[in-house]
Amino acid sequence: MRQKLVALFLMIVMVASALTAVGLATTAAAAPQRTVTTLNLKTLNTGSKYTFYGALGVGADKRPRIPNAKVTLLASADNAHWRIAWASTKTNAAGDYAFHLTLKPGHTYYFRTYYAGSLTYREAFSPTVKIKAA
Repeated sequence: MRQKLVALFLMIVMVASALTAVGLATTAAAAPQRTVTTLNLKTLNTGSKYTFYGALGVGADKRPRIPNAKVTLLASADNAHWRIAWASTKTNAAGDYAFHLTLKPGHTYYFRTYYAGSLTYREAFSPTVKIKAA
């Protein structure tokens, strides 16, 4: 009797494991694949006034571009601890964005931009830009 109960228990465990594996495979297959995105960041300055600008797009060549997406400018004094430097902005119809800041002279800053992603697109960070404000 005990052997029959052990065999029945093992059979139940095996069936449950198989059903779980099938369920996980079905869930993984149904999960949408998000497209890789890329952000770039460039700067222009006139005195202490800086413009940070770039584009958000798909893949390494940023084509096609992603319009109406929220991009955030992040800043750091040590390239390790980041904070939001400016309110987020949205990309325009061409997938471009820009921020305008005045920086204190004599300080070193690090900047990068961030896109949180969506159901369709993956999150992205731009490369870091180091600025020694003059």
